[in-house]
Amino acid sequence: MGRWWRRIVAVSAVLVLGVVQPAAAQEQVLREAVFRIAGDPGPGRPVALPHAWETTVPGYAGVASYAVAITPPPGQGPLALYVERACSNLQVWLGGELVGGDAALEPQAHRCYQPHLVVLPRALLRGERTELRLDVPGRAAPGVVSRQRAAGLSELRIGPLDLLQARYERQRFWTVTVARLVSALLGALGLGLLGLSLLRRQGGRLLYFGLYASGWALLEVRLFAPIPGPSPLDDILLYSLMGPTFCSAFIFLLRMVERRWPRVERALWVQCAVVPALLWAASPAHLLPAFAAFYNLMALEFLVFAGFFFRTAWRERREDFWVMAVAIGAIAAMVGLEIALQNRWLPFHGLHLTHFMVPVTAAMIGLHLMRQFARALRATEQANIELERRVAEKSREIEQTWRQLAQLRAAEAAQGERRRIASDLHDDLGARLLGITQASANAGGGLDGERIASLARQALDEMRLAVRGMTAEPARAADVFADWRAECVARLQAAGLQVHWAAAEPPAGQALPSRVQVQCTRVLREAISNVIRHSGATECRVRIALQDGGLLLEVGDNGRGLQLPPAGTAGRGHGLASIEGRVRGLAGWHRFDTGPGGGTRLAAWLPLETPSANIDAI
Repeated sequence: MGRWWRRIVAVSAVLVLGVVQPAAAQEQVLREAVFRIAGDPGPGRPVALPHAWETTVPGYAGVASYAVAITPPPGQGPLALYVERACSNLQVWLGGELVGGDAALEPQAHRCYQPHLVVLPRALLRGERTELRLDVPGRAAPGVVSRQRAAGLSELRIGPLDLLQARYERQRFWTVTVARLVSALLGALGLGLLGLSLLRRQGGRLLYFGLYASGWALLEVRLFAPIPGPSPLDDILLYSLMGPTFCSAFIFLLRMVERRWPRVERALWVQCAVVPALLWAASPAHLLPAFAAFYNLMALEFLVFAGFFFRTAWRERREDFWVMAVAIGAIAAMVGLEIALQNRWLPFHGLHLTHFMVPVTAAMIGLHLMRQFARALRATEQANIELERRVAEKSREIEQTWRQLAQLRAAEAAQGERRRIASDLHDDLGARLLGITQASANAGGGLDGERIASLARQALDEMRLAVRGMTAEPARAADVFADWRAECVARLQAAGLQVHWAAAEPPAGQALPSRVQVQCTRVLREAISNVIRHSGATECRVRIALQDGGLLLEVGDNGRGLQLPPAGTAGRGHGLASIEGRVRGLAGWHRFDTGPGGGTRLAAWLPLETPSANIDAI
């Protein structure tokens, strides 16, 4: 960034030095002339150049002439007359003959900022002194809106054509070419910011700075466009644009510190409508004092809003404080220069820095705003990307939650159905089995009656166990261990086997999930049945323990042992396959081996927390 600034400063210095270079030795600089207004029969009045009409004929509007006597300069090359400023078109007479200028003498306000170059034929330079006369139309202050638009004449330079041609081109570059370029760039910047403000609903600062830049670009047109006049109406219409332009700048300063003062803003816009009406109501002879008061009012308001901006931005430690400080400081200096010119505190020259510095600083602020907008746009894009990512994550979470809810609903429905079936089994089948048991006992004994009663009791126990598993109600571990002991001891003793029971005392409050309780009961029953039916043993050892977060069952005997065929073969019994399926369904493990005294030992471990994926498969 510093390299570009150094280049800009270097180029500007070269151009400025080219404009203000000292006069060459072969130039004649004429600083005295005889001034005469059209129709005045008198000899005229000697005046010093540069000259302003208001110092000699205040309020005059018409044509006036400046006459000087020149001596032929040395040399044979073509000569030229260079007039830096006349604030109008003009006609040049040499030795009584018209040698240049416009055919019709009409005021042209845009020529106030442009130089004139007229070729002087050497053949008309007769004798030692030849009269050179310039006829200039215009109006004097205070009948104009700006002191720069008042009629007058700068110093006159006579010299070689090539030297004055270079001076003329340099001056036109600054007063016409640069003015056109600045106006075009500033107008494009203003329109661009207005477009961005439409894209961003909350871009108030972009809107008002776009209005300010566009308004100043229109004001710059007066430097080069052939606007008719000067006339009071044209001046008022053109310079009344300064009101909305500066009001937009004032509101922009408020938006930069995020302030909204509706009453103040309404007052500013009302002022923009009232001031032109008051200026139009003023008499044509007092336009300059009226507009000077208008300039002073705008300058005072600018200082107030700029001071408020600086105070607020400094207290709130805003990041763009220094950028705005440099830009607004430069604008304040240019406004002060304009006020000094309007109040005759400084003389006016052909090159007016205000016309260029204010747009340049405005462009600097505009580029800063566009940089802020681009940065905010990038941040918004990143935020949108992050938002899309979070929305996708939340969508996946919602989908997963819905799946879990669906599973829970299905599980609740299945559980409800289990409870209904359990209730039906308990109420209907249980009542009938109980009735069969009681009827067999009341029948008077007999092997058939006892056998039927025994089968009925077994069926009733199985039904109750199934109902307990379907209702999914946990049971106290101590009660379950007691039931297991009573059942196992009764069955083994009835079969003539000696029983060795070892069960660890469970912790107080320890509960067994219904699935674990039911499956462990069936595993234990199947193991006891295998000992009674197939082992040929005389004693049976049963051990129950809580370890590693699960329930360990061990059933061993002193029988002839069990020869286990490979899993999946035809010789493998249904009971062993049932034990394996129940243990595997609860994500447990089991093994068969030989006990310490011979025989067969079954060890099975089942976790107390039943995996949900295997519940329905059990």
